[in-house]
Amino acid sequence: MLLVACDPASTNPTDSSPAPTAEQSVASAAGTWTTKAPMPTSRWHPAAGVIKQDGRERLYAIGGFDPFFGVTSSVEAYDFATNSWSTKAPLPVPVMLANGAGTINGKLYHSGGIVEDPSTGMGGPVNHLYEYNPTRNTWTRKADMPKRVAQGVTGVINGKLYVLAGSCGDCAHGASARLFRYDPVTNTWTGNLPPAPSAHVGGAGGVINGKFYVAGGRNWSGRVSNRLDVYDPVSNTWSTLAPMPTARSGAAAAVLQGKLFVIGANNVEPGERQGMNEAYNPATNTWSIKAPLPGAGRGDLAAAKIIHDGQAHILAVGGTDVEGSGEGNANQAYTP
Repeated sequence: MLLVACDPASTNPTDSSPAPTAEQSVASAAGTWTTKAPMPTSRWHPAAGVIKQDGRERLYAIGGFDPFFGVTSSVEAYDFATNSWSTKAPLPVPVMLANGAGTINGKLYHSGGIVEDPSTGMGGPVNHLYEYNPTRNTWTRKADMPKRVAQGVTGVINGKLYVLAGSCGDCAHGASARLFRYDPVTNTWTGNLPPAPSAHVGGAGGVINGKFYVAGGRNWSGRVSNRLDVYDPVSNTWSTLAPMPTARSGAAAAVLQGKLFVIGANNVEPGERQGMNEAYNPATNTWSIKAPLPGAGRGDLAAAKIIHDGQAHILAVGGTDVEGSGEGNANQAYTP
């Protein structure tokens, strides 16, 4: 693995805070997971986003670390209707541990991440922002982020991209809680938003009712956190809410039925499950336990909501198991 696979937040000051070919189902009173067609390219630490085109939503798996070939620029799209993958134009550069992806007006935005220097096998965060146009199947580099950041969390509110930084290559410390906003209309970034109350390096999050929720990850001291913070763009303030039942990093998140689902983890010990699935309800400020990922679960994965035939699902793609032996091509759908 690359040197950057070790979480850089651990050096910061402390503060107070085989591939399936047929569909298989795991049923639970709290939902059902169904195994779908595996990704053509194995990957850990990918980003994922959903674009609707030709009347159908497709999930795009972007970049990541291919356990067989290293950091990858591969982009592949999953069509729920046909249970099949197609290869799309690759990212201009291979990237892993990006800040996630967000869709605005039918285009996908992918920011930051870790790039590899082939001469040393090591790398660091970048400030790249790329826009994907599904009609043209092209990537275009847009305005660079104010800082070189990776392992962050992305959300979209009112046509603008919000990115909470994770690890930072040109900040005072290796971890960051800075919040950035990108406006695709003006192709500009705003970097003077209030920082989150705590770092969320390798955290997970999503947008519910115009507010940006971020859970877990690692804090300033590099410790795994169960903290949940929310940013309200109307008041331009952060608040801390009920903590997750399970502290974890390397999880993925998606919003379904007005709740934030946080899935998987990379911080468990050998022999422990890492497929926990917990949902936060902002109406009651409470968490509930949902059906876990099948098998031992996985971490360092990506997830997104996709709608097919009027039914909303969460797709969880990529990732590895606690032993580091997962091939990383998993694709599983959660149905409530």
